[in-house]
Amino acid sequence: METIAVHEQASSKLENFFINAIFLLNLFPFFKLIPFIDAEVQPIGAVFAAAYLLLCSNENQKKIYKFIAPYVIILVCYSLVAIILVKYGDIKIEDVVQSLIIFASPLLIFISLFNQFHLISINVFRFAIYAWFLISVCQSYFYALLNATGISFLLSLMISRFSAEKLADWDRGVVAFAPEPSYGAHVILMMLVFAIFLYRQKRINRSELALLTVLSLFMIYANQSATMGFIVLVFVSTYSLFEFFIGNKASKLKIICAFAICLFSFFILLGYFPGIFGARVFDVLIKFISGILGNGTQNFDAVEFTNSYGSVRTISTQVGYFNILNTFGTGSGMGGWGTHFLDALEQSGVELSSVTFFQNTGRFVNLKPYAYGALVAFDLGILGLLTLSSIFLRLLLRKVRRSSKVSAFAWSCLVSFILGFYFNSPTSLPIYWMLFLLFLHDQEQSAVLHHNCSL
Repeated sequence: METIAVHEQASSKLENFFINAIFLLNLFPFFKLIPFIDAEVQPIGAVFAAAYLLLCSNENQKKIYKFIAPYVIILVCYSLVAIILVKYGDIKIEDVVQSLIIFASPLLIFISLFNQFHLISINVFRFAIYAWFLISVCQSYFYALLNATGISFLLSLMISRFSAEKLADWDRGVVAFAPEPSYGAHVILMMLVFAIFLYRQKRINRSELALLTVLSLFMIYANQSATMGFIVLVFVSTYSLFEFFIGNKASKLKIICAFAICLFSFFILLGYFPGIFGARVFDVLIKFISGILGNGTQNFDAVEFTNSYGSVRTISTQVGYFNILNTFGTGSGMGGWGTHFLDALEQSGVELSSVTFFQNTGRFVNLKPYAYGALVAFDLGILGLLTLSSIFLRLLLRKVRRSSKVSAFAWSCLVSFILGFYFNSPTSLPIYWMLFLLFLHDQEQSAVLHHNCSL
């Protein structure tokens, strides 16, 4: 019996190590830990996830296998077909491998963390959020210190396009541990939301939540990207709306007071810092509102709007979904984006010469659709998109059936997940998969809080 107890203790420590390693790496996904790969997002957590599933797989993981099985079958089938297409030169083997890694990496992380959030160490999370906060402070005010100490040089070797100070173009903010502010925005959102999740799970107290929220708000301010403004606005707006309509009278009063305080604070801030509208996030917001009010929602072109800022993300996402129609639902095959994206772009009605991204780079290159869902649509067609979406839909329905009341926090996680996962996040970034897990596990893990979650 003693031998069994020792074995179970060792197994528990190994499981804790893997879960926390996966979680930590997910919050630092932009480090080039594999130097010969050019990708700016390297979800190395997937390597640990694969090892975890091989060595420590348990009933928690097996419960989700039935949900992901149809999607995995589609991945396998398209991978086999890709071998034939590579032979006939229709697609490139390197693009096939890249797509397969992108599709599999966050999925492995999703399976590994399913029902395992109670094992995540609070100290590991504290390390991550404090590190992001400190680098944001240094980049905002002490970038000379980063250069003098060699920290900037070291991070530039590990992070593509790293900058020790604010980006000059478009009055953008700091990059933190990311290639650009918009990439870092997704991680900052995740850290803020996870802090709220820990409080709701009664794993941190109110004062620590307040501290972590202040740190997150500073990082949001320092980031200053339009993406940051958009995803925070979506999360906060969704939370406020659901809390207002499904909450009690006290909740409604808190929402009204919070809105009034924020509005008052904004005008006070504007009085002291009138140049705030020069920041990229406000510049984009003002032009977006002007476009809606000036042209009407029927005439407002979101693709042209984002193209005017030199971003090809919205365009590539649109092409990803349009390609389902272009290929009669079959998609272009695993890695097909590497050969057929430019053709699909023209067939969607967009002139190559009108895309600001191509004007700036001076060359036409095939691009991956921006966002995981859009890439699945481009490569795997309607079957891939439906089987992928069925994972989340079936788990969502199970959540609704099992929960007497889904909280406003959970709904805001879900809405943020949908917009990020299908429309606005780097394809291999696992952040929005984790947001969906927060939706599933909100208020469902109090029974397992007796676990030792410290490392």
